[in-house]
Amino acid sequence: MLAKPWMTKHFQQGKAKQGYEPSLRVRIIRSIASSVIAVLQLNGRTRWSNEFMQALNPSMTVPVPGFTESTGEMLWFRTGHGRLYWRVTESPGLEAVTNHWISRLSPRDVLFDVGANIGLYAMTAAKYRSVRVFAFEPDLMNARLLYENVLRNNLEKSVAVLPIALDSVSRLQDFHLKSLSYGDALHNLGHASRYVRNPSGFVATVAAFALDDLILNLKIPSPSHLKIDVDGNEIEVLRGAYKTLATVKEILVEVDLESANASKIDALLVSAGFLLHLQGEEVVAWNKCVERLYVRPKSGVAHPDNT
Repeated sequence: MLAKPWMTKHFQQGKAKQGYEPSLRVRIIRSIASSVIAVLQLNGRTRWSNEFMQALNPSMTVPVPGFTESTGEMLWFRTGHGRLYWRVTESPGLEAVTNHWISRLSPRDVLFDVGANIGLYAMTAAKYRSVRVFAFEPDLMNARLLYENVLRNNLEKSVAVLPIALDSVSRLQDFHLKSLSYGDALHNLGHASRYVRNPSGFVATVAAFALDDLILNLKIPSPSHLKIDVDGNEIEVLRGAYKTLATVKEILVEVDLESANASKIDALLVSAGFLLHLQGEEVVAWNKCVERLYVRPKSGVAHPDNT
């Protein structure tokens, strides 16, 4: 499929790297900071250092490209870590299809954001498009930030935070963590991500639910729109949501083109009545992950348009 102008712009911005990789400048800053910490004993082992760190209270209010321009309103984020700073200042330009798709949502829609991380896309949909959002994030370090970001932006009535994993069936699962670092990704359910070169070795046991079971037992509304970005387990999420798919109009899913799951995802969604409407471009050189938008033929193909 041809790239749209709005895709190409963001694609060029995000092609160089994926995730947070500190530059030489940042590494120098970190080295200086480590020296200051050592001299002033800001290592958390004294009352002084703990009070100092608490007083820092790092946060940012940032514009969201493509959304803030129309309203003048910005989003508040908890920071205090290089990766978090990157997420709120640079990462919005990496997923152009997601940004454009969210810009077309309406207040009538219900969005399930599966793999919400710290909440950038969930809050963008809620704040700028008045969408009801259910944000799923099993990494409790990220979920803690997601909670605070939602509350600080006064979006608690629009965004429900569910700190759980979604799977093909409801069960306890091993959750392989790339790191114990705020704002990180590439954690994986059931097995370590093949993209992680130096896995942390940390494996947590988490509660995972089939989406069909969750909707039935919690009596939450079924989604009209589904966004899935879980770094490799997308097919399992979809298998556990097969009944739920009957209410869904559009699905935005990240697909690894080098994985056997790419064809399985396509086959499952086609069998459920969806057609592939749009495929984004690869935003990084080190993998073949792309965003795919599937729509129901009778949904009007409203997001994004073909022009």
